[in-house]
Order: sequence, then C-alpha cells, then structure tokens
Amino acid sequence: MIRKRRSRLLACLMILAMLCTMLPTAALAAEGPSGGAAGAEVSVSDATYSVTVDIAITGGSIAVNPASGSAGDTITVSVTPDSGKQLVANSLQYTADSGATYTEITATDGVYSFVLPAADVVVNAQFEDISAATYNIAVAAVPDAIWTVTPDKTSATVGETVIVTVSDTAFTSWAIGLIVTGDSGTTYDFTTITAATGNANNVNGPGVYSFVMPDEPVTVGFTADYTPLDVYIQYGAAGEEIPVHSYTRAEMEALAAENTTPIHYAMYDRLPAVFMGKAVRYVTIEQLTESAAAYNSDVRFDGPDCSLRGASLDGWTMGVNGLSWEYLMGQTRKYYAGIGDQYLAPENRTGEDREVPAVLAITGWAGRRTQVDNQPYDTLNTYRFFYGQTEAEYGNGVLPTMDERDARCTAMNTSKLVNKVVFVVPENDPGTYSVTADSAITGGSLALSPTSGSAGDTITVTVNPDAGKELVAGSLKYTADSGSTYTEITATDGVYSFILPAADTIVTARFMDPGVAVSGVNLDKSELVLTVGNFVQLTATITPSDAANQEVTWTSDNAAAATVDSNGLVRAMGTGTANITVTTVDGGFTAACAVTVQAAGTDHFTLAVLPDTQFYSESYPEIFARQTQWIADQAQSQNIVFVAHVGDIQDDYDNPAQWQNAKDAMAIIRTAGIPYSVVPGNHDLNFETGDTTMFDTYFPYTDFTGCSWYGGHYPESSNASSYQLFSALGQDFIVLNLVCAPALLAEATDWANGVLTQYSDRKAIVVTHGYIKPNGEYAGGDDVSGPAIHENIVKKHSNVVAVLCGHVGGQYHGTDTGEGGNTVYNLLTDYTDLPNGGNGWLRLYQFYPVQNKIQAVTYSPYLDQYDTGADGQFELSLQFSNPPEEQTPPVLNADTTDNSVGRAVEITFTDDQAWRSAISGITVNGSALTGGQYTVNAGAISIDAAVFASAGDYTVTVTAGGYAAATVTQTINEATDNPKYTVTPVEDESVYEVGETVGIKTMTVKAGVSGLKYFGTLITPVIEHGGEEAVAFTHLRDGVQLSLNVTKADFDLVGEAQSGFNVEAGDMVKVFIVDDLTNDVDHNPTLLQ
Repeated sequence: MIRKRRSRLLACLMILAMLCTMLPTAALAAEGPSGGAAGAEVSVSDATYSVTVDIAITGGSIAVNPASGSAGDTITVSVTPDSGKQLVANSLQYTADSGATYTEITATDGVYSFVLPAADVVVNAQFEDISAATYNIAVAAVPDAIWTVTPDKTSATVGETVIVTVSDTAFTSWAIGLIVTGDSGTTYDFTTITAATGNANNVNGPGVYSFVMPDEPVTVGFTADYTPLDVYIQYGAAGEEIPVHSYTRAEMEALAAENTTPIHYAMYDRLPAVFMGKAVRYVTIEQLTESAAAYNSDVRFDGPDCSLRGASLDGWTMGVNGLSWEYLMGQTRKYYAGIGDQYLAPENRTGEDREVPAVLAITGWAGRRTQVDNQPYDTLNTYRFFYGQTEAEYGNGVLPTMDERDARCTAMNTSKLVNKVVFVVPENDPGTYSVTADSAITGGSLALSPTSGSAGDTITVTVNPDAGKELVAGSLKYTADSGSTYTEITATDGVYSFILPAADTIVTARFMDPGVAVSGVNLDKSELVLTVGNFVQLTATITPSDAANQEVTWTSDNAAAATVDSNGLVRAMGTGTANITVTTVDGGFTAACAVTVQAAGTDHFTLAVLPDTQFYSESYPEIFARQTQWIADQAQSQNIVFVAHVGDIQDDYDNPAQWQNAKDAMAIIRTAGIPYSVVPGNHDLNFETGDTTMFDTYFPYTDFTGCSWYGGHYPESSNASSYQLFSALGQDFIVLNLVCAPALLAEATDWANGVLTQYSDRKAIVVTHGYIKPNGEYAGGDDVSGPAIHENIVKKHSNVVAVLCGHVGGQYHGTDTGEGGNTVYNLLTDYTDLPNGGNGWLRLYQFYPVQNKIQAVTYSPYLDQYDTGADGQFELSLQFSNPPEEQTPPVLNADTTDNSVGRAVEITFTDDQAWRSAISGITVNGSALTGGQYTVNAGAISIDAAVFASAGDYTVTVTAGGYAAATVTQTINEATDNPKYTVTPVEDESVYEVGETVGIKTMTVKAGVSGLKYFGTLITPVIEHGGEEAVAFTHLRDGVQLSLNVTKADFDLVGEAQSGFNVEAGDMVKVFIVDDLTNDVDHNPTLLQ
C-alpha cells in the first residue's frame, strides 16, 4: 500500500508541473516589495529512490552502492557467494515494479552495475552448489587372498565420504587402518568407524574406515597388526645383542614372494608320535641372512663359526647358545616320506625323501596325526620356525624310545612362534656409524655428541627448544632403520643419552607451545546398567577446562561385556561387567565407569522399523539383506517381537528385479520366524490406475494367512491395507497398516475404523508410508494421505499410541493428542537422501513396560554405527497396563564343602539359563561385588576367596532383570592348617637331587647335567578338596625365577604331574600345589600341602 500512494503523488506532481509550463509568464510573476513586478523563479527538487537487496537470497550475499539515489544514477552491485557456492548465470536482476518484471544486471570489466530508474528497486540473485569433480577409487593389491578390501563406491565426488571395509579370514592378522594414496603420491587421513578384531580362535571382525575424497583419483590399501620380526647381531658368545632391523610383515611377504612351492615337514615328537608341518609362504634362513646383511654387513650365517638364536613370544629360546651352522645348515635335512606321506592328500604323496631348507613360515600349519593339506593359517602374527630331520634323527622311520626322544626330536624347535632372531658372529670391529638430527625438526634443535661412533658407544643428546617452545613428552627418539621403527631416548639425571646400535642413526623430536597442564579428568557417569545390544555415550571432562592437551584414550577391560570406541560410545556386547576407563594423553589421569550388562528380553521388547528401502532394492540389495539379516541375528538378544516396513519397498513399480530383491531380503525376516508387516508406498503402486498388482504379486495376503499373528486385510483381494496382532511382556498390540494412495485409503477408512474399534483393548500402532514431514506438518497431496489418516482415523481412537511413516527424507518425532486425550507419537524415518540409498539405517523402538517408557535407537548394520543425535536417540513415555510381575529365581544353595577362610565359595542352583543370563549383580552383606570377584556358570556361581576375609555368616544376594532377588546365607569357617595333599617328587638320581625349602619340595640339577630335562611329582590327597587345583613348577637359576609351568586338574583323581625345562647344573625346580593360579592381581592362591 505504501508504494501505491507514493506513485499517485508523483503522478500528481508531474501533472502540476506540466500545467505550470502552459501558463503565461506574467501569471507566474509576484508583486515585489515596492509594488513593482519582480521575476521570482519556481522549481521542483529531484526525487530520491531506494535500492534494497531481496532478503530471501540464500547461498551468498549481495551489496549495493549507493543504497539510494536519483533516477539515472549508477548503482554498483557486489556479489559474494558462500563457500562452495556460485552465482547462477543471469540470475542477478532488479525489479522496479514489485516483482512484476525483472531486468538483468550485467558486468563490465568484472563490475556489476545498472542505471537507477525513477522508482524504488529490489535486487535479487540466486546461488547454486559448485559441482564437485568426480574421481575413481582403485584398490591396491592385497598380500594374500585371506584379505578383502571393499570401498562402498568405485568413484566419488570431491568432499564425499567413502566407506571402506577390510576383512580377514585368517588367524589374528587384522586391519588397523587404511593407506589412501592419491595419484600425486599424497597420503590422505582416514577415520576408524569400527576397529577390526581378531584372536587365536580365528574369530575376526572386519574393520570399517572412512576418508574424504580428495581432488584427485586415489588407491586404497590397508595396514595390518603384525608382530615384527626383530633381527639382531651379537659379536662373540658374550657380546651384546645389537639391533639390525625390525622386519615388517610387508617386508617378510616381499621376501616370501620368491618362494612359490609349499614345503612339508615330518619329524618325531616327544610323545612319541609323528609331528606334521606345512609351510606355504615362508622365508628361508639364507634369504633372511642376505637381507639383514644389507642393514649390517657383518650379518652372516655361512660357516662353523656362526650360530643362530631365536626367541618366541612366550620367552622360549632355541638353546642358550643357539643352533650352530653345522647343525642347521651344514648337513642334509629332509622331509622323510616314510613318516609324512601317509598324512598328505593323495596328489601330494611322492614316496620320495625330499631335501628342504630351514625357513621361517609366514603361513604354516602344524599338527599331529592329521591331514596337513588343509587351508593354511597365519601363524599368530609371528613366524613358525621349520626345519627337517637329519638321517640320524629320522632313525629309519622307527619311533624313538623315551630315552631317545631328546636326541632325535626337533618338534619343539619347529612348533614355536618366533619373533626374534639373533645372528651370533665372531668378535670383530663393527665399524663406525653416523648420528644425525632429523632435518624436519621445527621449534627447536638438537645437539649430538659424538656425531659418529661404534656400536655400543653412548651418544649424548642436548635439547634446545626455541623461545616459547618446549619438548613434547616422549617425542625424543632415534631410528636405526630409516624410520621403520623408533626408540625413545630417556634422561638420567637430566641428561638424554642412548647406546648407538650397529647402524647409522637419526635422532628426532617434536616441540610445542607450552600450555596449561592437565590436572585430572571426570566422566559424566560412574555406573551404567545396560541390556545386551544397547549403547550409551560417555562424556569426559578434562580439568582444568583450558588445559592445552584435551586428548584422551578409551579402553574396556572386558570387551566381551562392553566395548568403547575412540569417542566414548559404550556398546553392551554380552552379559557381564566391564570397567570403561578414559585416560588423558597429558599426564595419564584416569576416570572409570563400571558397566553391568544384563541379558536383553527380560525387561523390554523391541519393534524394528525398516525405513524406505526403494534404492536398496534398485541398486544396493546387499544393504537391504544386511539390514534384515542383522534383525534376524539380533532377534533373541534384542527381543525383537515385530518388524514394520513403512513402504516404498522398491523404486520402480513395474520392475520385477527390484521386487524380487525386496522379497529376498524380507524372506530373511520370515525365515527367522519374526512377525512382520509390509505396506505399499507411492513407488509400490500405480497412481494413475490405483493398481497394486505388483505389490500383491510379491507380497500377497496369501503369504500371511497361515500366520497366527496376521489379523486380516483390505480389500478382499489385496494386501494393500492389513493388520497384525502381537503380545510381549504382558502387553497386547495391534499394528494397522494403511495404504497411502488417497483414493484407496478412502475406500479402506471404514474398514480401518472398524478394526481399531474391534481391538480397542490393544495399544495400536498405525503404519503408513506418508504421514508427517520433518517440520512436523502432515504430509498430503496426490501420493500420500497424512491429513486424511489423521482426521478420519488416528485421532478418533484413544488406543492409538504411535504412527510410523517414511516418504519424506529425514527424521522426526513429535506428539499429537487424540479426541480421547491420548498422546499419539508421530515418528518419521527416511534416509533415502543419504549415500548408498540410505547407508543401511534402521530404527529400533525398545518398550520397557516396568519403566513405562519407549527407547528409540537408530543403528546401521551396514556402517556398524549408531546415530546418537537428538533425532536418532530419544525416549518416549508410555503408560503400560499390567506390567509383568517379577519372576521367581532358582533356589541358591550355600557351599558346605571346604567353606573356610581363604577358600573360594561355589554357590549352586538348578540351572535356569534365562535367569543366569539376566544376572546384573551380586552383593555380599550389602556390598556390591566387581566383575572380577565372581563368575557365573551353568548351575554355579563362584565367588573369590578374598570376599570372605573372616569366619562368620554372609548374606549373598543375586539380582537379575525381571526376577525377584535370590538370597542365601553362606557360612565361612575358620581356616585350617591341615594339608589337603602331599607332594612327593619322582626320584631321578641321574638328573637332580630332591630336597625341601620352607615346606616346599625342590629338585636341584646335578653337576654335569644340562639341556631339556623333565621333572615329575606324585600328588596324594589327604583331605577331599572340591574342584580343580593347580600344580606349579618353578625353574630358578641363582635364585632368579626363569619360568613357571602350571598344570590344572582335579588332583583328587589325577595322581601325578610333570614339566620340562632347559636347565644347567645348579638350577633348582620347586613344585607345590595351590587352589588356583591366575593373572588376577586380587587373587592370592592358597597352598594346599
């Protein structure tokens, strides 16, 4: 209105001016002061017009100069796009008539301008995304077929996130990261989504990683967790072991690539028996010697003056002085067909004795009396030392006697997993090696003294930070292998120094700005109780808040119960307890949260929702199948009682291949026996004709009529609308699925209202494809019927508690109120705007009747990732009727066998797997036990002896989710000094002398005796003792314990034990029996002799 009045005023003024020009000049004269005629001139001043910028512009900004002026003035326009945006061509315009017409603003010499008309103007423009370049993603060759590296796409635009999965089928060699290399040679960072796992039982989980696509093509490889092979040289029998090189797995694989023929081994074992071996990828000792000599030319293994010594992860060594060249290489060693061929596959039996080298196997199999041509496995991230037999050791194929076993056996040597090799060579001058500072150091400098020397010399390092800088703790290091490995340099009395290895050495360090030091760390939760499959985010707060280094690390002491990622997200994996610890990088301060995980299903049930799967059916069927397989796999642990699909099952209505992909994926749910529903979305029917033929062909009502939970359908010949019934934990539900097409819905409305009325005693969940938008508005139009469903069905029934839908990309949870005052939750999940058709996200609603709540969880089996944002994880209130009563637990029986102070207690019960899995904690006299103080097994709960420090009666209470507390009184008697067993060493006068020290039996090795010897003892029960005991043999030299061997058994039934050690004259072996030996620092063994 203001602009219209101004226009009319200007028009009046223009008319008045025209009239004035038509009047005679005399008519414009005015009388002067003296009455004479005076010629006074009359003028009208120029009008001023505003120049403004349209406030609706997004993606950039516009500036005008000047912001007002007269008609004919030049207005300059400056255009500033936001980051990643650009001006849409020809979109910079102005309007002088309130948007009726627009005039383009052009640029001259790069400057946009226009001439101001005689009117107020508004300048407008549009901005768009700058199209990112797309580049290919290649996968580097893997070292072995046991590995697979799978990016989620073969090309990506710049800035797009690429997900890479690295899997491994072998023993304990799992991925720990990516190597993303551009064509330019640049290496790019990656993020660990899920850390890979593995163990010696061949239980491996893939690693999932991501990186952001750079502005060039890339090749993706991976790094893996392998124990390095450390090679040393020793000058003379008494010399120091000097590092030569630490071989990575990649370096060993490169050497092994030269060997293409698998090698089989056969030899005698100590049992005696035949021991078999098979090396598939291996490095010969000759290869290793030649390679190591490139790092230190003194390395050799070529004559009688050389020997080779190795060590395994458990401390075993190949003899005190190693294996001589004459023994290992100076005589013919063979695979003897007479022993081994009977265990080979027929195609590998030659009947010939074959000469074989000594090798370190990368993948090797070893076993006894077993076929050896099976799939080889990685040797536990280390290397298995293999060599054959000499003719003397072979013994013409006759099994050795017990007296011959040590002389003829090589099995112990070949069965060990070696991670260290020492080449022992004669003493000589090892030469001179240089010591230099890393040229890349910034923020300070290093002074080295001396700058060269011989192996074994002491090198002093002086650290000189620049002004305002300080040395980063732990960063002063040296490398003797060109950066493959680093050794930290420490200070003694304030002086940094290290011993020069037999190699040129580079010293490096990092400097930083000094800042406020960390003084502590706290967690927002100190205790958690979770059910299997749940997760929670822990938040760490460093004090003081302005500390310079805010980095922390997270660990779990029991990953079987709960894991934690690098961001503090805790996942409940299995029943039990775990301590989640956060540690500051600066200062090593810690805080912990005690997590108790109880079995799922005892206190809640789960409804799983499959959002729009149209693009999975079209292009990513494996993601669809991964979703449904995960639901099937988790059905028991998550107590999933129903699965609802919200429609848009596939993308193209008339594409049979997409429909079949969808049917195959949903068949996994059906096969698992989980009740489920499907409802057609707008892509699942023909809107022009209202035809649901394809939907009813692949998901006909006849597929469901035999299911007890399937209630009915509408219309009579179609499954377009349907309902299902389910009950869980005393709660009864109806799931009503409504077709989204307006015309079809109108026909089904009366039927839907009738169903909800018929089952008004059940809580109702309505499922339809389109109902609500991410902004909370109802979704309507030609393809979905949100407003109609709300007005004509949902709000009329007080038993409706929720409406589930998809259709519009995004997430939303909000409330509405029905006519009966009931709260209705409107719940939207649609992830089709995300990569890979939705990245596999699905929604879980966990119903907790006792707590009157619903917990929403959003998870992707494809990414193995939870959405912990406010729209992905939230809680809803729901008043449940008749919450389940607590179940009765089994009766606990106190331990009455040897229940004295210092003894572990075993409380028994008639096994109830459901109750046992639901156990969440145990208290003794009201004090909660930690996870390390008790174990739960079938029919028994064992409690550590330290819990019962004195004699008396103790009240033991066991709590389990969904059950009443179980309680028992446990009586603990005074400790008794009576022995439970007598220990009698077996006499062997040729090897050792039996004695006793402070009540402990000893066996002292006699003069002239050395090598591997066996020590045995008889165990005789005196007083019956329940369960297993542990007989321990300790090997001591000069009072220092070298090793410990433990045999666990029920020695009320087993009467002897034996152990072997490599001994020298004067060594002592002690033997004793205790209740148990563990790595638990809180457990003190009780002597039973």
